[in-house]
Amino acid sequence: MSAEVPAHLKGKDLAGNFGFDPLSLGKDEAALKWYTQAELQNGRWAMLGVAGILVQELLHKTGLGGKAADVYWFDAGNNTFWAPKETLIAISFLLFAWAECNRAQDYFKPGSNVSDPFGNSIKYVELGYPGFDPLSFTKNDYAGWKLKEIKNGRLAMLAFLGFVAQHNAQPGSPLDQLADHLSNPWKNHFVNNGVSLPFLTDTTHNLLGGTY
Repeated sequence: MSAEVPAHLKGKDLAGNFGFDPLSLGKDEAALKWYTQAELQNGRWAMLGVAGILVQELLHKTGLGGKAADVYWFDAGNNTFWAPKETLIAISFLLFAWAECNRAQDYFKPGSNVSDPFGNSIKYVELGYPGFDPLSFTKNDYAGWKLKEIKNGRLAMLAFLGFVAQHNAQPGSPLDQLADHLSNPWKNHFVNNGVSLPFLTDTTHNLLGGTY
């Protein structure tokens, strides 16, 4: 039996709208608009982050990435860069400020930003989708690609949260931890992790007959 779609989400033309809003956060129209854009932007950042974490580890293991691939995401803050960290933070702040000011302008006045940094005009589509599609993926299935993006963005946010939680419980990289689990699934799993779930460790050990 499927749950009833909340009234405030019925008929809403939102990518990935499956009627899931248990806390009724989207009842307020202004808040719903903000949350929709927040989810979209955080999903995009998460996809970049998760892809970067996995690609870096693959390059490191295959020896194809050079020195840059030797730095894991959880050690990046301890690495020595080409400039002092304070300088990099200042540069990042200025670049993000420029990007976010433009995005805020488009949020409050949709369609006001119709040119790229080089002055070239952009065909504006809608809020959150400024028309960037150099390979014309959305030409024949715009709605379908929007749905794919938001689904993958949600998955990436959960994946990144999992990476952080797993590293906090048992330090290591995602692929190494996956390899550990696959090498001995009955021993290396979340229930048997004495750091994350200490109260279940002894119970699991007894249920399996103390075989590990």
